[in-house]
Amino acid sequence: MNTILVTGAGGLIGKAVCLFLYNNGFNFMAVYHKEPEQKVLWAYIVLDLATTKLRNIHEIDIIIHCAALIPSIENSFERCFEINTKINKNIYEFAQTNSIKKLIFISSTNVYDMTTQVIDEGSPLCITNLYAQEKINAEKMFFTLNNTEVICLRVNAPYHFSTKYNTVLKIFIENACKNIDLVYHGSGERRQDFIHVNDLATIIVKVLLSNYTGIYNVAHGKPITMKELGTKIIELTPSCKSSLQSSSQADSQENNKANFDISKLKKDFDWQPSVTLENGIKEWISFLMTKYE
Repeated sequence: MNTILVTGAGGLIGKAVCLFLYNNGFNFMAVYHKEPEQKVLWAYIVLDLATTKLRNIHEIDIIIHCAALIPSIENSFERCFEINTKINKNIYEFAQTNSIKKLIFISSTNVYDMTTQVIDEGSPLCITNLYAQEKINAEKMFFTLNNTEVICLRVNAPYHFSTKYNTVLKIFIENACKNIDLVYHGSGERRQDFIHVNDLATIIVKVLLSNYTGIYNVAHGKPITMKELGTKIIELTPSCKSSLQSSSQADSQENNKANFDISKLKKDFDWQPSVTLENGIKEWISFLMTKYE
């Protein structure tokens, strides 16, 4: 059996991938940036991929590269660019030196323009920040690897209740559970297409077992407006007293309609999403209700 290396195992996507691999009997090792907060049942190492070379790991055949610093209040686009450049170069050099057979890179739909048009893998790129620039830099670099099958998954809005980042989904659900009003910007018609990390993990494993290479857009395929999202969350939250309100402020992402064409993904990997947004929200609400009790 091939031995798999999963980077970014402590992150939202990496965590889901490791759990899926473990539950399905795959042979793998995980790389964590720091010691896992909870005990894990698989082999792992702790390594800062931005400062320490990935060495002395033998018999690795496949890399699932999820590690990345995500933009946030604490992490500017400039810092993400600097750190992610170092991480990706580290992975590239390891893959090149160790004749890795397959590399799956978690990229982002952030590389596309915000538009009302349908976006497929051939749509023009629109790089508006350094985080997106490094994703494209890394894609190009990985595709130069010799004798390595490279697959870049441009993922849009992955979610799970364990996320640490303040996404609109996280803010809306937490506010609804606390009976705080849900506030949208602009007309509320900006759309997003959320994909549960469990669906993403199943895609990654299907990619892992295939011979396909190239770039794939990854989304659920059912975008939702901010107004619709807020209304749905309020309806699904037991005894919720929150209301949906306009901030009366412009939305800088008003034109984002999240029309991602995922037909290539579905066709090549015989994949369909199994976690509906409604069920994902219910799962999140149930987690928070237990936490707040």
